[in-house]
Amino acid sequence: MRSARQAAITRTAASSDCGGQSHYTVDRAIKNRFSCRTFSSRAVPRTTIEDILDVARFAPSGANTQPWRVYVVAGPVKEEISRRLLNAHEEDHDVIRGQYHGHPYGELNMVVPIDKGAEIRGLWGWQGPGWTAPDPGSRHYPEVRGGALIAMFFLPAGRISYEFEPPK
Repeated sequence: MRSARQAAITRTAASSDCGGQSHYTVDRAIKNRFSCRTFSSRAVPRTTIEDILDVARFAPSGANTQPWRVYVVAGPVKEEISRRLLNAHEEDHDVIRGQYHGHPYGELNMVVPIDKGAEIRGLWGWQGPGWTAPDPGSRHYPEVRGGALIAMFFLPAGRISYEFEPPK
């Protein structure tokens, strides 16, 4: 028997406020999802990839920025990319550099070292645990040294940009 709460969730998911286009109720989608824990070496058929990408194009993005780019690779190209990623991951780097980006409206970062002594480099130098706050309009490469850390970024939805050329 369904509770009043379950019925409300179902009604909300299928309400006319959402255009009445719901083919799945929220509760059904949540209950029927699964996490794949094993993988096969069998190639995924191109039609399956196309179907997934066709559905994915309806996924929301912050402020409708739609910042993604998709590349589908297979065969020797995929194997080369996989090899390079694995090598890069296994190499011991003193400093790991992220992607150059800008903050049109600024951002707030919480830094939590996993390894003792791990630091993040912000606009004002190297810093351990705590907070950093890149200014509005600032641009930089995020960098980490001395081990692993977690950097949690708080910024207005969709308000980060990777469309800048890094300095030479």
